[in-house]
Amino acid sequence: MTDERTLLLRTRRGDEASARELWARLAPRLLAYARGLVGQAGDDAVQEAFCAILQRPVRELKRVEEPGAWMARLVRNAAINAVRTESRERARRTGHTPASPGQPRVDDDTRRAMDELDPDARELLLLKHAAGLTFDQIALTLGLNRSTAASRYRSARDELSRLLEGTPEPTT
Repeated sequence: MTDERTLLLRTRRGDEASARELWARLAPRLLAYARGLVGQAGDDAVQEAFCAILQRPVRELKRVEEPGAWMARLVRNAAINAVRTESRERARRTGHTPASPGQPRVDDDTRRAMDELDPDARELLLLKHAAGLTFDQIALTLGLNRSTAASRYRSARDELSRLLEGTPEPTT
């Protein structure tokens, strides 16, 4: 089985079979992550990230060690940019000031609890569970060290559990 890094490089060189294989491996998790961030607009962010492969210099792609994390970062940036663009366009049409970008959403039984989480905590949970990234990959995606990513994830998971159980936040 070909590794994702090799598929990334072959895709850049125009190998259609490699592009299909890379899509099959990464797209479902990236779509779940992007949709969790920005709803259905996440589909466009994933498409944009895959198209970016063809625009990047081969030398840049050769430096990519974790294609899943690298692609998650591209998706994250594209999703945030899409929200900003949409917000600016809405503001232009309505005359209102743009809202802050990227209020992630999840369309399942935990939506209410996820909505109550801090956006950074929500994103960590999405990266781990929707995108299926490891803590090393999450750290690369968010520009954190591994232990910080893991610690923040545990805090986010604990907070989500508290919200789902309806228990009050502990006082310090």
